[in-house]
Amino acid sequence: MSDEQSQPPDSPQDDARSKRMAMGMVFGLMAGVVLSLLIDSWAYLGVGVALGVAFGAIPMGTKDATEE
Repeated sequence: MSDEQSQPPDSPQDDARSKRMAMGMVFGLMAGVVLSLLIDSWAYLGVGVALGVAFGAIPMGTKDATEE
């Protein structure tokens, strides 16, 4: 990997990725609690967290000017 392609550790992409992952976990946790209460099985709490992490890991469809 060349120096042009490497990003500094505190790049805006990393910051946005970590915020998206955290928000996905939060919303997944809320969805898991709702599913657990509706279905009356607390196993769906884990399903909600897993869905939130998966949602947070999906990259956004827009490209920054720095990625060109």
